[in-house]
Amino acid sequence: VMDQNSLKVFDITNKTNPVKINDIYPGWGIETMFLTHDLMFLGTTTGMVILDISVATSPYTVGFFSHARSCDPVVVDDTLAYITLRTGTGCGGNLNVLDVVNIRDITRPKAVISYGMTNPHGLGKDGDLLFICDGSAGLKVYDASDPLKISSNLLFSYPSINAYDVIPLGDVLVLIGDDGLYQYDYSDVKNITLLSSILVFKN
Repeated sequence: VMDQNSLKVFDITNKTNPVKINDIYPGWGIETMFLTHDLMFLGTTTGMVILDISVATSPYTVGFFSHARSCDPVVVDDTLAYITLRTGTGCGGNLNVLDVVNIRDITRPKAVISYGMTNPHGLGKDGDLLFICDGSAGLKVYDASDPLKISSNLLFSYPSINAYDVIPLGDVLVLIGDDGLYQYDYSDVKNITLLSSILVFKN
């Protein structure tokens, strides 16, 4: 569990009585978390922190990728990390981009390429498909098989879908928008269809 400045580790063996066993301080301005294998990737307002969690009770920092101050969701696939930076938030910053970062050597992440975006929020990846919630430009689906040609491989865009974050699960895309939670079937990315929704009405 994380807050802005710390990562708290709990033992949940007893589901009704979680026990906190550690506090880690990997940096400040922590916003997002992505887990893969024995690694944890934290998106912060100043960069991406990489933690080794092979010993789950004692995570420790093994790498850091610095970027301009901004809010920055991150997802990871094999040897690449995908980071979105956006303006118009309390995080500061003046960039709206997708950064692709080589993490083959997790101790020395290296920038590969950046792409201009409208106002990117959350993102998700399933195989070669990269989903980006691009603010007022809506949901965009890219073929990311070649990380150097992502911007020219836009498969389809849905300007009417205003999304904050997405989680692709098989052929089902779980999406959070400003008015609720949605599930879409993306077995055909050029014809994404709504499966269900839970609307949240603001007062």
